[in-house]
Amino acid sequence: GSGKLIEITILLLGLVALFHSDPLPKSAIEYFQKHAEEWMLPGIKTLISGHKQVNGEKTETHYVYTSDDNKHCKVTIIEEDEDIKILRNRLCVKATEQKEVGEKKKEEEESI
Repeated sequence: GSGKLIEITILLLGLVALFHSDPLPKSAIEYFQKHAEEWMLPGIKTLISGHKQVNGEKTETHYVYTSDDNKHCKVTIIEEDEDIKILRNRLCVKATEQKEVGEKKKEEEESI
């Protein structure tokens, strides 16, 4: 009955609160730009998007940007208990190549 619906609603709201994603404040973008070289990331030409997920003591911040040499890069920074880990694509993809790679991947998926 309605009791089960209320339980499910509360559970879903709890999950949303636990794994919420926020747009990045200007300070987070400036922090990323300031530390990109220190973290040995390709230079930032244009930030395309970014968001932050908080899960208890763990914070994941995701950035997508165009590098100085016009490559499309994705970076994830994980902060947990004062420890910072930087995860990123091993390869930033040139913007023109990215479309081709996406099309090839789509063709492969269709052929499976």
